[in-house]
Amino acid sequence: MDTLSPLVRSFVAHFGEMGSRWGINRTVGQIYALIFVSPAPLNADEIAEKLEFSRSNVSMGLKELQAGAW
Repeated sequence: MDTLSPLVRSFVAHFGEMGSRWGINRTVGQIYALIFVSPAPLNADEIAEKLEFSRSNVSMGLKELQAGAW
């Protein structure tokens, strides 16, 4: 398992918190933050593993990001 550094984990958590204040789902904010800081593309399974989210939660979050609803 490739774990996140404490700094990245903190950034992702903070971005999720701020996202909820900006009107987007916390999970979507965290997924976006992880994709933003990742040095390489991530697939949904990798995102789920790194964030310790269910695969279905990641799938829904990615669909929301792709839709640009926020």
